Amino acid sequence: MSRTARRYWQPLFYLAFVNFAVFWVVAAKIGGDAVSGRAGDGRYFLSDHGVRTEVSRSVYNYSLVHTVSVWATHGLAVGGGLLLYALGRLYESQSASGTGGD
Repeated sequence: MSRTARRYWQPLFYLAFVNFAVFWVVAAKIGGDAVSGRAGDGRYFLSDHGVRTEVSRSVYNYSLVHTVSVWATHGLAVGGGLLLYALGRLYESQSASGTGGD
């Protein structure tokens, strides 16, 4: 991967890593995550490997948003890394063949 590609991808990777680390620590402290839990009848539960913890609506909503943000940052980091890697390989092959438009 070129230095330019790395410059764009590395912040995404670090963001995804930090976001997941924070998610993991917070989920351990509050009793799980909302995606694994459930809400109904004005009650909100987080779940951690089948163990449910009742929480407030705001904690449940926070957990739901944070879980989805982990999916998004991981998708961006992995997808962005793969895209930049592929574009770097394409650029290298074009430069080696002399068709790189330089």
